[in-house]
Amino acid sequence: MKVITYLVLFFIAASVFFSGCTAQKIPDATVLNTRYVGGEHNITVYTLWRHDLHNATWAEFEYTVNGKTERGDFVEDYVPAYEFLKSNTSPDSIITCWWDYGHSIRGWSGREPVVDIPSVEIANSVSPYMYMSDAEKKEFRDEFCTAPYNKTKDIAAILTADNPQDAIALMEKYGSDYLFVVDMDLEKSPVFLSIAGKQNVSTDSPDFNKLVIWKALKGENIDGFELVYSGSGAHIYKTI
Repeated sequence: MKVITYLVLFFIAASVFFSGCTAQKIPDATVLNTRYVGGEHNITVYTLWRHDLHNATWAEFEYTVNGKTERGDFVEDYVPAYEFLKSNTSPDSIITCWWDYGHSIRGWSGREPVVDIPSVEIANSVSPYMYMSDAEKKEFRDEFCTAPYNKTKDIAAILTADNPQDAIALMEKYGSDYLFVVDMDLEKSPVFLSIAGKQNVSTDSPDFNKLVIWKALKGENIDGFELVYSGSGAHIYKTI
């Protein structure tokens, strides 16, 4: 299905889009190798492309939950973080993260993300969208961008909160007590800020340094949170 191809291209294109180098060609999503992982969710990883800028390997990820096969993008380098969630959190834990990592968290860790797909309102922030025909864009919106926008806005508000208690209150709304961020979220922060209505804040401004996302990416102390994991480009905080 074409939508799966768009999923694959998203992470590959993300660094191009958010670095402002939109003229660069998106690499072809050629499968370099296939690795059957198995486990509780019958995982298969299709390695697609090595991206040296972020020292990360992009892959397509297939897994089974409740008899249903799911597919999504997967960054293999974050496996240690997914393993941490699997081994150190309750099976009913709910993880707050940007939608990109939702499938990986569910499939590998067995933990439920607040959201695992974008909402139609932010379809144009998913990089491959700009390369699609009108018909492809419609298919992409209809089949892939189905998350409720209120969830997307809440995640953006959590990440861009300058008062950690506001972030915690929104996480509690979804029964979530873990926050998962990765280094690449810094490049995506302009999208978070725009959705949260903070277009006047730029990532190089002093105000940005006050936000939850910046502190989390730096592994700093955040009131009401405890840093429980930091490594392999990922950072996990637990509310306390």
